[in-house]
Amino acid sequence: MTFNYHYHIKEDVLFIQSKKKRSKQGKINLSSNELLHEKSFELNKRIMKSVVEKSCINSYVYFPQFIESYAEKEGINPNNVLLSSGSDESIRIILDALAEKSGNVIIQYPEYENYFSYADLKKINVKKIKIDRTGSMTEDGNLNTILSKANPSIFIISNPNGFTGKAKSIKELKTLAETAWQNNHIMIIDEAYAAFTSLNHRELLEKYDNLIIIRSFSKKYGTAGLRLAAILSSEKIINYLKKWNMPNSISSIAYNFLIEIYKVSSYYNDIFRDIHMSKNIIGRELEKILKINVTSNTDTNFILLNFKKKYLAENFCAYLADNNVIVRDLSHIKNFEGVVRMTVGSVNYMEKVLSIIKNYHLNEGLYE
Repeated sequence: MTFNYHYHIKEDVLFIQSKKKRSKQGKINLSSNELLHEKSFELNKRIMKSVVEKSCINSYVYFPQFIESYAEKEGINPNNVLLSSGSDESIRIILDALAEKSGNVIIQYPEYENYFSYADLKKINVKKIKIDRTGSMTEDGNLNTILSKANPSIFIISNPNGFTGKAKSIKELKTLAETAWQNNHIMIIDEAYAAFTSLNHRELLEKYDNLIIIRSFSKKYGTAGLRLAAILSSEKIINYLKKWNMPNSISSIAYNFLIEIYKVSSYYNDIFRDIHMSKNIIGRELEKILKINVTSNTDTNFILLNFKKKYLAENFCAYLADNNVIVRDLSHIKNFEGVVRMTVGSVNYMEKVLSIIKNYHLNEGLYE
């Protein structure tokens, strides 16, 4: 006799694809768009040493004081802030709390995989608005028209986009927020890459009480392993989301790190400028070496390598993997065939990568 899981497990969930993780230890990871800069490494190391000394790990954290401190630094009302253990958790909280009743999500595609995974778990209908590598829609109409005709939904947009690297202007987002508000959609702006731009989505919160901003610190401060994010929205939505957020899900180390890093946040502006400069330098070098077009003028910390054919992209990624460099092949996504996404760090950080790629050009060849 065996235990019968039938009474407890949803059979259809077994067929939902989970995000696959692979070890990147000892490798140069240029696939996750983490902040790769020597100054960031040094700042985080110094802050972490200080934080560990002052964090009390044998007691639960009194988190309201950290929300108040964060809100003060950002110049917003604490009642408009909810802190969570990373942007993944923020996505889960929002979809759990708000998407199930309407049962509808409208989202640009491609987009971060976990939006689709969480929607599948909740059996939420997802309408994908397909875009190409320039960020342009590949179907008739525009976002405002689609929002005007759709039933009340959760409308999700990353700005900048994590696949095209392109950002919409505040003016464009204001128009979308207005259309969403008029048609009873909740609008989510995922600003994981916003630190690499001058965009300030927060000004939209003052006018649109249907707006939610997910603010990750992973890419902004190079703290992906810390697992900490902020949700910004109207007081009514924040109070509702609190019911889905576990109050003790964030460690005292993460809370204290957030407060300490704001004391040196001005240093990161120089780091962001360095990353943009590095993108241009690395992009030009790769164009010379590989004889391909490289999109370097992104609003993020990654560039796009545009190979002519899918198999060329696959061969290139396989070669780098054999040399302990991981990049992301986007060829499986329609309209992104032959495109490889590569995180760019400082020029010094990228030197070894360039030398490896030069050997590929000499030894492997790219052309038929």
